Amino acid sequence: MMSISCLIAGCLIFILLDAIHWSSALYTNKFEPEDSSILEQMKNNYSKITNQSSIRTSVTGFHLSHSLGLIIFGALYVFLPIDNSSYLFSSIVLQGFLVVVPIIYILLAHKYWFSLPRTGFIVGFLLIIASLILR
Repeated sequence: MMSISCLIAGCLIFILLDAIHWSSALYTNKFEPEDSSILEQMKNNYSKITNQSSIRTSVTGFHLSHSLGLIIFGALYVFLPIDNSSYLFSSIVLQGFLVVVPIIYILLAHKYWFSLPRTGFIVGFLLIIASLILR
């Protein structure tokens, strides 16, 4: 039971961080450049791949899809052990994703983002590892 609690707590961290990211991308200006002229350029410029969406709308879409991916990841691993923990803890593939996905996001946060998501991802990952050790 302690292993399931650790797993759920670790995954809830991923869900919480990315729910905050999602809402910040949609409802705040936290991801906008400080220089308003750059924001105007982003709204009025398109990438070389398409002219169907501006750089600004593309960036917002990337933020939302990135957040949604981790929210789904977290939700899967919150509900899977509640529904069928024996299946999760007997599947090398499911356990592999449970380890690899957080490592990828920790590395991305370290290289491209800032300390809050990286620290949150590390704490979530340590709880996930504890769940695998305690099973």
